Order: sequence, then structure tokens, then C-alpha cells
Amino acid sequence: IGYRGDESASPGDGTTATGEGTGPIRAVDFAGQDLVVRLAANHGVRRLNLIDPAGATYRQTAVARGATTVQLPILAINADVGGYEHYDPGTYELVAVRDEWAVTRELDLRPSLEIVDVEQYREGGSTEELAKLAVTVRNRGSGPTWVHAIEYRNVPFDGANVDSGDDPPIPRISVPSTGKDLILTPGQEQEYVGTLSPFTYSDDQNRECNGVVEMTVLVDVPTQEYVEQQIRASIGGKIRRTGYLDDYTCSDIKVTLIDRDHGE
Repeated sequence: IGYRGDESASPGDGTTATGEGTGPIRAVDFAGQDLVVRLAANHGVRRLNLIDPAGATYRQTAVARGATTVQLPILAINADVGGYEHYDPGTYELVAVRDEWAVTRELDLRPSLEIVDVEQYREGGSTEELAKLAVTVRNRGSGPTWVHAIEYRNVPFDGANVDSGDDPPIPRISVPSTGKDLILTPGQEQEYVGTLSPFTYSDDQNRECNGVVEMTVLVDVPTQEYVEQQIRASIGGKIRRTGYLDDYTCSDIKVTLIDRDHGE
């Protein structure tokens, strides 16, 4: 098989990875765990190969006669039984193979996450949920990924000060609740609530809802080190029992993101 044609593009904002093309590969999008390839009518493509940055075949699939949309799984989250698979970030080649020649299109698959907002979680339906934080994360990169866990440093509740450095086998996220909904495509932002409760106070601590806490939110991502954001939490409102022995939280916690360069 000879290689004919060389289409190159890089993903932009939103779900479209490479925009419109002029050859048999017309567009490449993301949908959940899949890379979605849209082919021209009468394309004649028999097989699609996705080649990883090391030159090995990462995914391969046959193209049914007449099909113009083909999906290649590039992520796998087994939230119920544990375990997951994530592509290695880098530059990939998508190869559309015809009978006698092939067309190659370059894809840059590199997720890049940032924390854009943090606030007290108020939609859980129980008082213990007030001890959690809702963290909004945006994917500014060019490939999909997911948030695996939310952890903390220097929070009032020692049990939530988890800085393991290792991805747990099962995502530690309570909202969203299903594996496929954890995924962030390029340009997308989403709110996540972890399983830890950083603002649970024990009965032997100062039973007043006041003061200021500076702490760090850690978003655990399969492809990189933690995404970190320092925050300042102003504690206020009334004492609310969390349901765990005599533990409690406070009804009004206001959070400000701390800019590392300017202190606010």
C-alpha cells in the first residue's frame, strides 16, 4: 500500500478535533470515550488505523461499505469494576486505507485541564453534602480526558487531606456518577464533586462558624500530575450536623480562587 496525501490539522475549541477536510477524512470529533471519524460519501476507505506517537498501532477498525461515520475508542473507564485505559498524549496519525493507497491525517491529542471555579456544594439534598466542594474544570487542550478524583491539602478535616500521588482503581467522584459523564472533551468545562468532605469538623474543634482557611484543591487526572488551585475559604453561617457522630459543618462557606502571581 502506498501513502497518498497528508492532511494535517490540530484540534480547536469544542468537540471538533480537526475541522473540515477535503480528502476522504472530512472531520474528526470526540464523543464520550470515542474518536469519531466522518468520511466523505463514496470514500472507498476499507480500514482506519490510529498510529500512536511511537509508531505503533493504537486502534484499528474495518469500515463497513457505505458507512460515513466510524468510531474508534481511545478512552475506557470501568467505574464499577475498576481499571481504566487512557491514550498517551502526543501526535497521532489517522490513516484511511483504500485498496491501493492510503491517506494520513495528523492529530494532536493533548488534554490540558485547569480549575476555573470552586464553591460550596449545595445541591446534594443532605446537610453532610454541605461539607463538600463543587469544582469546575475546563479542558483547554486538544484531546479528551477525565477527572479521576478530587483531593486536598491543608483542609480542616484531616481525613480529607489526601495527597496519594497514585490514581485509585475506581474514580473517586460522586457527581457526575457515571464513568462516561466524567469525560471532558476539548473546550468543555464541567462541575465535579469528589467523595471527600473537606469541611467536616469534629465535636472537639471550635464549634463556631467563622474564620478563614487557605488550602489547595487537587484534581487528579490520568495523564499528568495534579492540577492544583489554591483557594481561600471564608467560613460562616450556622452549624449543621453532618450525621457522623457529633461532626458538623457550616451552612455558608464562600470560596475565592487565589491567583499565584497576585495573591488573589
